[in-house]
Amino acid sequence: MDFYQQQQQRQQQRTEELIGYRFRSNKHVIEALTPGVPGGNYRLAVVEDWSTMCENLLGNNNLARVTRETGLAACVMSEGLPCSNKQATTLLEVIVGAVYLDSDCDMESV
Repeated sequence: MDFYQQQQQRQQQRTEELIGYRFRSNKHVIEALTPGVPGGNYRLAVVEDWSTMCENLLGNNNLARVTRETGLAACVMSEGLPCSNKQATTLLEVIVGAVYLDSDCDMESV
């Protein structure tokens, strides 16, 4: 296992600990934790786009705050660069999308 794969595994484990959900497959969580890749994690963000219905609770500022306070922002694979507010917001959305897809669309898991 190379360094990058070890980092992915550590970030996945940390994310699972923080959200209280163990992914059956690492496909969705790795996609969620890897920003800026062609095709990237946008597909997972679209799954989670219902956030516009609940803007007060799920607004960008609140999502970024929650992402930082829970420690999820530190799990993004960004080569040591700080996580911007937009990245922090998107990260929480794509993690929820990843859990939703990985759990076969089980809302109880989300």
